[in-house]
Amino acid sequence: MAALWFSAPVGTARAIPQPPKLGSSPEALLTEAAAGRAAPLASLAEPADRMCVIRDFTSARAAEPTRVAALNGDNLGTHYARGNTLAIIIFVNDSQFTWTLAEEQATGALAKLAKDYYLAKAPATANLSFDNQGTTNYYFYEVNSPRAVGYRGMTATLTDSLLVSLGFDDDDGDGGSGDEATLYLQTWNGGWDNVILTFAPHSNSNGQNWARQKYSVCSLYFDAPYATWAHEWGHLFGACDEDDGACASGGCNVACPFADEYRDAAVLNGNCPDPCGAGLACLMADPHSVADICSYTLDGWGWNDEDGNGVLDTHKRRVTGSTFVDIIELSHVTPVTVNNVTDGYVFAQKWTSWAVAGVRSPASANYNLTLYADNNHNFQYASSGFLGTTVDFVVGDYNHSRLGNEHVQITKASGDAANYRLQWESGTAQLYPDGVARSVNLAGSDVVEVWDVPLFGGEWLTFTLDITSGTPDLGMALFKSSGAAYWAGRLSAQRSADAGGDGATESFTYLVPADDVYGLVVWSNHAASGTYTLKIGPTPVVLAEETPFLSALDLRLFSYQPNSSAWAFAGTRPDPGTDVTLRLFADSQNQNQLEISDGYGAGEIEFVAVDYNHLSTGFPDYLRVPRIGGAGSHRTEWEQDDETLAGAIADTWTMTYLGKVWDAYLTGGQSYLVREYHDVAEDLDTGIYAFSSADGDYYRPRSAYAGAANFRAPAVGGEWFSYTPPATDWYGIILLVNDESDGGYGLWIGPKVTLAEEAVTTRPDEVIWGTATVPSPHWTAFGVRPAAGEVGSIWLYGDNAYSSNTLAVKDEFGLGVNYVVGDYNHIATGLVYPRFRRASGTGDVDCQWEGGSETLQYTAGSALTYDLVWPAGRVVDAYDILIDGGVTGGRDVTIVVTDLSGAMDLGVALFKSNGAEYYAAHANAVAKADAQGAGGTETITYHASSTDYYGLVVFNQNDDGGNYRIIVYDSGVVGVEDEAPRPLALSLSPNPASGPSSVHYSLPRTGPTEVAIYDIQGRIVRMLVNEERPAGEHTATWEGRDNQGRPVRAGVYIVRLRFGGEERRVNVARTR
Repeated sequence: MAALWFSAPVGTARAIPQPPKLGSSPEALLTEAAAGRAAPLASLAEPADRMCVIRDFTSARAAEPTRVAALNGDNLGTHYARGNTLAIIIFVNDSQFTWTLAEEQATGALAKLAKDYYLAKAPATANLSFDNQGTTNYYFYEVNSPRAVGYRGMTATLTDSLLVSLGFDDDDGDGGSGDEATLYLQTWNGGWDNVILTFAPHSNSNGQNWARQKYSVCSLYFDAPYATWAHEWGHLFGACDEDDGACASGGCNVACPFADEYRDAAVLNGNCPDPCGAGLACLMADPHSVADICSYTLDGWGWNDEDGNGVLDTHKRRVTGSTFVDIIELSHVTPVTVNNVTDGYVFAQKWTSWAVAGVRSPASANYNLTLYADNNHNFQYASSGFLGTTVDFVVGDYNHSRLGNEHVQITKASGDAANYRLQWESGTAQLYPDGVARSVNLAGSDVVEVWDVPLFGGEWLTFTLDITSGTPDLGMALFKSSGAAYWAGRLSAQRSADAGGDGATESFTYLVPADDVYGLVVWSNHAASGTYTLKIGPTPVVLAEETPFLSALDLRLFSYQPNSSAWAFAGTRPDPGTDVTLRLFADSQNQNQLEISDGYGAGEIEFVAVDYNHLSTGFPDYLRVPRIGGAGSHRTEWEQDDETLAGAIADTWTMTYLGKVWDAYLTGGQSYLVREYHDVAEDLDTGIYAFSSADGDYYRPRSAYAGAANFRAPAVGGEWFSYTPPATDWYGIILLVNDESDGGYGLWIGPKVTLAEEAVTTRPDEVIWGTATVPSPHWTAFGVRPAAGEVGSIWLYGDNAYSSNTLAVKDEFGLGVNYVVGDYNHIATGLVYPRFRRASGTGDVDCQWEGGSETLQYTAGSALTYDLVWPAGRVVDAYDILIDGGVTGGRDVTIVVTDLSGAMDLGVALFKSNGAEYYAAHANAVAKADAQGAGGTETITYHASSTDYYGLVVFNQNDDGGNYRIIVYDSGVVGVEDEAPRPLALSLSPNPASGPSSVHYSLPRTGPTEVAIYDIQGRIVRMLVNEERPAGEHTATWEGRDNQGRPVRAGVYIVRLRFGGEERRVNVARTR
């Protein structure tokens, strides 16, 4: 076969002919064509756009066949139906008719059916294939005839003149240009064993179809069915007509007039009885039967295997003039041992892989090998020899070259007539740069063997051949094709090793320049059997989880076994000045690449994050770490603890570790802050990353992060970033350290929440990052309330990074409500950043702040009472109280906080600032009380010695709401009982209720009291109190029954308090 577009023949200086174009037939036309073209061509619709694609035939190639200067006089483009075949249609327009695209497509469909016919009939040993196989595409030219073609107007003279118009001249003066055209096209677009030119004249009459094998040219009018296409191509493949006309012109059982000189015996025209009568059914008979092929036609096409040895009958090639020699077909792998230098060889390359043909000379002679593209030996690929080596060979990379038949010629350079051994080997054998030593059996008759070796650019690899039994003398060589058509002799190897002798190990090291499939050849310098191993790369290492591995090798191979359905980290950290790449594979051969991390540069960690929440953990994954720059070491680690990051963790980083990963369950659409802290005195150089697999890609390189921060100096004290996940899922959070540093660290994650004043935010998260705007200069309180029995903590920062150096105050310890205050009478108002944390437990956390815009009065010598409402859920309330404690002797202040509803658990604290910027935690209060429990009254007393706005904080240990009272009085003069009578008040809890309810009521003085339950129609249901009661706080219980002790129905009822001519009412809902 040929390989590439070849320039003008030797000795000529004319323009390069035009390449063919590419057309395509709609699938629907194939059915029509198979049915015999039911509709006239002219009736087909004309598409709006012809869309012809011109192929790129001038691209640079790694190797081109060399035109042999001394031609043998044979330039026939098609000898028989073997190998790959290029069939080009030449559409001929004339003065009367022009081809439309629809007509061309219909004709292209006929050509495809003819190709499919031959492919269905051809024996596998013919290795027959066609251009555009498996598609409806076809190659074509368009030419213009200077005159109307008519019925017999498509003559050989006209076809020659049309070929000249395409740039093909009759260079050899044999009276036709078809042979020049087919010879020229034999090396176009990857190369061809056969080239067929089909002229398709456009005429309004049924024309005379014909074929001329000498020039590989035929003519088919547009009315010809695909059976006629197959018939005329049959002539070009070497068969003659088998019908009465043939008998009449030449008689029965006479030599076929077509190219008998290329057959091993004369092909007879024998498919008719004697005397010449009606012939048997055959494609080459008339009518053309597509169902039958006679034995004479099989002979003509070269499809017979008379001796039944599985190899088609031998054919010939022209040496010069009328001198022909045999072409012997090589069997795959099986060597031949002969001394024949007259005949040639052919092998049928059927695999998209590297191939090698090698010859081993005897000690008394030196044989050489040459590989040709065609059976005429007009185009030479490569040769090997002339150096006195025992084994010579030529390789071809058929990953990038067209499959077909290749031709080998053995010549003798010196010595006697002793036998050589010739072997061709190809196929699907592969070696991998995976550090595995693979064993190979060597037969004494073996000469050469070749493997496809997929390699990665930028890697240093060591290839090692070890003899494990016997004492064969082996050599090996590596070839590179640069991703293009390629053939080369032994001397063109990138690296080779053949110096050790019998039983010796051979090895070499190679820097792979680019990703590609390379070819590795092993040869045996003498006939000896044994076994050997081939190994490419270092021995793989199994990584233990969280156990970094240090290596100074150019390449390291690893595997790890995922141990849980969680995110995993796999990374490598090179020394400063050293650069690495990290590849992740699903297979030990490193062929199914899952992900690659590269491009971060010298000294930078490369890593991959893998979401095993959505992947199987039953199989290992494989890491490949090549050093691509520098000479330092690199450390590789896999980490996959089944740990979650739900809030905050604190730990110590070990110096050799690279990275650690946590799973974080995040809510889609919620903004989160990820924050890493370390002591500013530490030199811990950290980076933090978030990874998402929401798009279905579960393998993420470092560069495919969803959120990241890895640029701040260690002295800043940490890294941080915000991230809003697209969906609710498990995300991977990775902490890495960029160098060999260690120290303590903390890693925090939580939702970002904007806090409105007085509004309560309740979250299930462990950590909550708040933002608040303090609008006015008053005392302000920030509080956190966890679930009962749990601990909540709060920190107040001055920046949105929640940096340690902006921390104003914190309150971390103790059960129940914790809170901090700021005296914004002396602090600039604006943005503040409270951070909340549930330090223990699992319950929801209530977060809230209040700006103290409410002011309570302190008046010397008197008592002031404030009846207030506490909204359900509120955590803290803040008040400014101006106390003139700067007077002589100061002021004694008493503050009483009373729960009038009976269900709230209120506490109270008083804060005094320093007259400047001031923040405090609850422990810094100058007076506080929180001991009486739900429904109790808390009292604090403080001696004020300076005049200022003091801060009063009231907080609730539970989330109940209700009424409460604050009394502020001068305790040095006034008694609260005398000056501050209680108001008439009524409340009930719980509400709604299914069990007993507590009815709380407050009386200002002693007097007749009535507490009763009514339905919504105003009818009394139950009398709870109907007697004189003293002043103060009282509680009655309603267990949900009427005056007769019967349970009441579910619904709304009215609790009514009557006292001293006044009335209070509260609605209560009863549930079952």
